[in-house]
Amino acid sequence: MDYTNKGKVKTQAFAKETYTTEGYLNPGIPNEFYGTAYYDLAIENTVLNFKTVANRASFGGNIETYLHVFELPAKYAAKSNVRFLTYDYSTNFHENKKQGVYIIKNIGN
Repeated sequence: MDYTNKGKVKTQAFAKETYTTEGYLNPGIPNEFYGTAYYDLAIENTVLNFKTVANRASFGGNIETYLHVFELPAKYAAKSNVRFLTYDYSTNFHENKKQGVYIIKNIGN
């Protein structure tokens, strides 16, 4: 099946709130930051803003969002404009109990 990707999650900001210093020989240097990330989800001409927890490796690591956008196959996209946003935080260190699948659809559909 063919898919068209019309929705994209973009990380706007990341606020560090806590950190870990794991490692046997680590002298207390932070190696993982945990905090709140702020996002834009652009779908066609609409932008949905939201926030949730995320983490980032120290020393210039990427922000891990655990967010994924799924859309219907192209042949069904004309029948429904629904999309799915999945969120599954992979650790319980900074748990926020918002794991799951969120359904995104236009108002009026």
